[in-house]
Amino acid sequence: MSTDSCGCSEHCAPKKTRNVQANDFYLRGLGLWQTRGEASLIAAVENFKNAIAVDPEFAEAYAGLALTYTILPDFSARIAYNDALDLARDNAEVSLTLNPALPETYVVLGYLADGDRRRGTAQALYRRAIALRPSFATAYQWLGNSL
Repeated sequence: MSTDSCGCSEHCAPKKTRNVQANDFYLRGLGLWQTRGEASLIAAVENFKNAIAVDPEFAEAYAGLALTYTILPDFSARIAYNDALDLARDNAEVSLTLNPALPETYVVLGYLADGDRRRGTAQALYRRAIALRPSFATAYQWLGNSL
């Protein structure tokens, strides 16, 4: 049995979807998340939900949904702040159970820990995200905000 960079056996290796339609919804959602703005983020939520409907084991789609719910209250009043953060946590936790090697999950959990004023925990989670993907700008930005 081989190990990956985190020392885990193959069980925590990334499990990407093989469903083209789910991947298409995911990529659309990701692009919309990066665009920001109320309409784009609402559309991102729908795309990530569609990806999950097509492939309920698609960890990246849950992580994308968690990221979107994390920032949605900053752009829209359609969902209450606490409700959005609860949805972010729920989706991040599902993502984590499906694939513990996704940096997006750790960024969301870090953001939530920051909101609870658990700075040390938040910063450790941001740093884990950076270790998993050194090019993940959001992790650096949110770590900088925390510091």
